[in-house]
Amino acid sequence: MVVAPMSWVINAAVTGIAFLVTGDSGIQYLEARTRHELMARDYNAIKTEYDLEQAYLSQVVKLESTLDDARPVVHGVTTKLGDLANVRATISAGICIIQNSLSYAEDPSSQLFVRRIQRLEIVYGCLSRALRYYQVMVRLPESGGGLDK
Repeated sequence: MVVAPMSWVINAAVTGIAFLVTGDSGIQYLEARTRHELMARDYNAIKTEYDLEQAYLSQVVKLESTLDDARPVVHGVTTKLGDLANVRATISAGICIIQNSLSYAEDPSSQLFVRRIQRLEIVYGCLSRALRYYQVMVRLPESGGGLDK
């Protein structure tokens, strides 16, 4: 014969009765737990997507910072390109003047033709010296100037 304290017997009886009374609650509990697990998976998927978007945003901020650092270099290059465009326009205008002078069949010894040629010689001499200075003095930006980060 097995001797057990009376409290064990009472607890076993109460637990059995509680299981019978709450049988439907167990099913509801399992359904609720399944819904909870599905919601937790959805939450984790959304959180993972959010974290990925945050990482992308961080990279965009870093790229924007790099581009901001490069802004003065880009401005300098565009200014120099604008200056070179002005030089080209001046040369084109000089060529047009020469073509017009030749099309008017001016006498190369005429005073007007000689003055135009002298003026063009002065302008092109200045342009030649400026371009030579530009060729010798202008260097590409050193590394660390914002473009190599």
